[in-house]
Amino acid sequence: MKISSVYFAVNDKNDFDLESINHNDLELFLHFDYEDDFAYSSSKIKPLNTAYATTCNDKVNVANRVTAITITANNEFNGIAAAESLNIFFKLKQNNDLLDVEHILAYINNDKFDADDSYELVLSEEIEEEVFVEFKISILLEDSQVIERNFLEVLITI
Repeated sequence: MKISSVYFAVNDKNDFDLESINHNDLELFLHFDYEDDFAYSSSKIKPLNTAYATTCNDKVNVANRVTAITITANNEFNGIAAAESLNIFFKLKQNNDLLDVEHILAYINNDKFDADDSYELVLSEEIEEEVFVEFKISILLEDSQVIERNFLEVLITI
């Protein structure tokens, strides 16, 4: 399996109003879509005879693993310059635990991952001032490919 696309969004967990979000209600949402390693080179795919039993390997091999995930913004955010990493301000919310952003790598690169998993990142610190910001997430793959997604500019309030 390999990553085929990435969905990235900013959420307001209080009222879902994206015009302004209180920093305590800010969530970044991340979801990966995967595709099989093989691709059909012909549009003439023969139907599978479902009378034959098939088995699934319980181990899924993840191809082109993620080596880094970086959250940035288009404006200064809490003293960090635009386009610099904001990972120190966000935590992965997993089973009521707050983990460093880099823990996502362990989940998505695991050979027994759940392809339906989504990841919520929450702001872990108070912000110093209100700011209009457009968040971007950059995902570096082991083949040096970079997948970037950004979300509309929103007002983050104190």
